[in-house]
Amino acid sequence: MSLPRVLRLERDLLARLEKALPLEAPGGVETAALAFGRVAEAHGRRVFVVDGVAEVPTGAYETQEVARLRPNDRQLLALSSRLRGRGTFALLAHTHPLGPDRHSYADDDYEQKVATIFAGAANGAGLVSLLRHPTGWTAREVVDGRFEPIDVVWVVGRPLRRLEVAASEPDPSHAANRDIWARQTLALGPRAPVDLRHLRVGLVGAGGLGLPLADGLIRHGAGSVVNVDFDTVSRSNLSRLPPALESDVGVLKVEVVERLRGVHRSVELVTVARRVEDDEAQRALETCDVLIAATDNHTSRLVAWKVARRARSLFLSAGTDPRLGPKGIVHRVSAYVADLLPTDGCPGCNAFLDAEQMRRESLPRETLENEVRDGYIPGVEQPAMLSWNLIAVGETLSRFLELVVGFGPAPERGQVRRFELLAAPDARYFAHAVRPSAPGCACSFDVGTDLRDVMVKPGSAMPSEP
Repeated sequence: MSLPRVLRLERDLLARLEKALPLEAPGGVETAALAFGRVAEAHGRRVFVVDGVAEVPTGAYETQEVARLRPNDRQLLALSSRLRGRGTFALLAHTHPLGPDRHSYADDDYEQKVATIFAGAANGAGLVSLLRHPTGWTAREVVDGRFEPIDVVWVVGRPLRRLEVAASEPDPSHAANRDIWARQTLALGPRAPVDLRHLRVGLVGAGGLGLPLADGLIRHGAGSVVNVDFDTVSRSNLSRLPPALESDVGVLKVEVVERLRGVHRSVELVTVARRVEDDEAQRALETCDVLIAATDNHTSRLVAWKVARRARSLFLSAGTDPRLGPKGIVHRVSAYVADLLPTDGCPGCNAFLDAEQMRRESLPRETLENEVRDGYIPGVEQPAMLSWNLIAVGETLSRFLELVVGFGPAPERGQVRRFELLAAPDARYFAHAVRPSAPGCACSFDVGTDLRDVMVKPGSAMPSEP
């Protein structure tokens, strides 16, 4: 069975591609665009993450006809100078304005040549080919002289959009399990189960938030769920960690998650017993199209966001925020869910991470104990209850559906939603749009690359190596 292949790019980059690849070109001549990105591969999935796109300048073609197209080698070598060696790829996109909806024999010959150029000039960089035609898109990877289809193209935005591509045969498990998805198909429409089936969701945390979220994602039909957590079950977890038992105390939390494999055999479940800071965990999460942070640790949430931003994935953060009163008992608690795109401001800019909490988490144990003793830090553990967690879980799954299948009132507007669980009835729900990067914050640096400065204008000299 061929390794599943996924192409992922942001909505703005797709817009650049569509502008560079018009289907109404004069005379029906083909046009091209070039791009580059990084490859993420783990647990049986290869993902091509696009970082930048640019059209090939007018006059920078060796051949440009109705049925044949070749950018000159100067453009290809200019792009190869920007590829960062192993783990990178180049993307060659072009059009068939008059059809057909498949790559031609001329495309086959040319792409094999281009693949050789990039492999030699950029330390083994791979090649992905993307074809736009009147009926949609076709995508493939060139591997050692053969062509492997791209199974799905995800466009990261609100909502997440799946491009229809001519790839491998339909998954037979979807038709076989149609009765399982019957009720939610009535709610979400017939396309939703198919979109969810193509999705890989990363989940950081397998505790009172993470485990119910993993259960919900699987029961909603997410095709693949990757759950990362290094912790073990403690006795205090038993009050809010279904389906953990007393006999599970001391067992890894992800081993409890493993029991969800029996819910739907068609759903892939990957568990990683590592911290999110671990390289193995991050490699697995970079292959995910949506990443959800569901831990009680603010530092791990920030790390998860950084992974999602690097992988150009949609990011959601779910949590509860109990506040203690003067008598040491909770007098205020809220549940929240927030969603961020790679181009949005970070969790700090959007005020759902606490800098003081992250400072505490970074302290050595002795220093932390001293600050508790001296009264600088309240000497209590973070309160938690099943009821609070389930509200956050339900709202996160609802927001997930809004963003993935376009279900809901305003899926295009990023939000930080907060629910005051002990507040007066008329002050229970608050929401605000996600904020851009704050001036001076590290997240204000662009994560993408504009390739307009990479392309070689006709008659100019070749760029030097960076």
